Amino acid sequence: MIIPMLQELRSKMTTIETKIDRHQDETRAAFASLDARHKAIRQAMGADTLMAKFLLGDFEERLALIERRLETLAAKPG
Repeated sequence: MIIPMLQELRSKMTTIETKIDRHQDETRAAFASLDARHKAIRQAMGADTLMAKFLLGDFEERLALIERRLETLAAKPG
C-alpha cells in the first residue's frame, strides 16, 4: 500500500515541477518584456533631454545675440 502511494506522490511531484518550470519561463519572459520596455523609455527620455538641451542652447544663443545688439544700441550716442 505504501509503494503505490509513493509512486503516486512521485507522479504528482513531477507534474508540479513541470507546472513550476512553465510558470518560471512565463515569469522570465514577462520580466524580459518589461526590461525591454524600460530600456525603450530610458532611451526616449534621454533623447528628449538631448533635444531639450539642443533647443535651449539655440535659444540661449539667440538671446545672447539680441543682448549684444541691445548693448550696441545702448552704447551709441544719441
